[in-house]
Amino acid sequence: MLDALPAGVLRAKGVLRLSGDPARRTVYQRVGRRWSFVTDDEAAAPEHSSLVVIGPAASIDSKDLSRRFDACRI
Repeated sequence: MLDALPAGVLRAKGVLRLSGDPARRTVYQRVGRRWSFVTDDEAAAPEHSSLVVIGPAASIDSKDLSRRFDACRI
């Protein structure tokens, strides 16, 4: 889902709880089309994932993003 973010996304950052490794915290960062995942072996996973997406309002459909994020919940 994160690979399919709109081209208008300038920046995104989040602390994620991933289904493949639900006990550990994963930090996602994106600037333009460059991105990274860093899994923290020392920090417990959060109860819920949180993600902030930044970009011009005209190029991002916030309702569509919300629906797609909701579909990814574990």
